[in-house]
Amino acid sequence: MQRTIKLSGKLPSLNTLINYAKRHWGAYAGIKKQWKKKVNDCINPNWNAFMKPVHIDIILYFTDKRKRDLDNYAPKLLFDGLTKKDNPDKFLIYDDSSNWIKSYRVMMQFQADKEQIVMIINDQS
Repeated sequence: MQRTIKLSGKLPSLNTLINYAKRHWGAYAGIKKQWKKKVNDCINPNWNAFMKPVHIDIILYFTDKRKRDLDNYAPKLLFDGLTKKDNPDKFLIYDDSSNWIKSYRVMMQFQADKEQIVMIINDQS
């Protein structure tokens, strides 16, 4: 089984998240909540949850060709929106532990017209 989720916008970098956390713990909590909802809103309610461990490809599309550090974009905010714990009525994976997410890959691409994030989720069969 494969599911594709497309989100508009740009994933906050780790530097941005650290700056939020330094200001006030509530600022980071607000960003985390916003991204969980954004991801969860893209889950089709007719989709079944994965019953096997998954591999997730994440493609970050940027509108400029500026040099970026790949390791500065962690998928934590994206994964939380997929889980049952955070979304008991609409989820794709039971939790984001290594029991369920066996591997993931983050890639960057240039796309002139809009910034977006694409997650391709495959079961490990």
